[in-house]
Amino acid sequence: MHSFQAHGERTYSAVLDRPSTMDALIPHLMCNWPRVVIHDVAVGRPAGRGERRVTARIHLGALLPGDVQVALVADRAPSAAPGGILLSRRTEPDEDGSHLFEAIVPSAVLDGGSCAVRVTPAADLPAWRYILEAVEAPCEVSTRR
Repeated sequence: MHSFQAHGERTYSAVLDRPSTMDALIPHLMCNWPRVVIHDVAVGRPAGRGERRVTARIHLGALLPGDVQVALVADRAPSAAPGGILLSRRTEPDEDGSHLFEAIVPSAVLDGGSCAVRVTPAADLPAWRYILEAVEAPCEVSTRR
C-alpha cells in the first residue's frame, strides 16, 4: 500500500503511514474520522440459549480497529455496560478497509427497545469525547422467534 493524494488532502495508508506518536495520531484520527461508515448492521434471530448475534461491517479507511471502539447500545443494556456492549473484530479488512465486528448478546437486551451500533475513538485516545462525534447506525430487531 502507498499513500496517495485525494481531493487535495493527504490520505494515509493504514500500514505504511500510521502515525507513531500521539502528536501525529490525533491529526490522523481527525482527518480520517469522517471516513468511518457503518454498513450492514444485522441482528440474528434468537438462538436456543436465548442469545442473538449482532454484526456490523464498518469501513475504517486508514484507521485501524485499535483506533476505534465499537459498541451495541440498547435501552435494556446491563448497567455494567454504560458505554454499551463491545463488539469485537471478526475478520481481516476487506480491500476497501471494512471490518466485520460482532457480539453475542442476551436476547433480553434487544427485546422491546431500540438499539444501535456506535463507533467512537478508542477509549485510550485523549479528549475524543470533546472533538469527534460518534458514528451510529440503528439496529432493526425482529420480534419473530
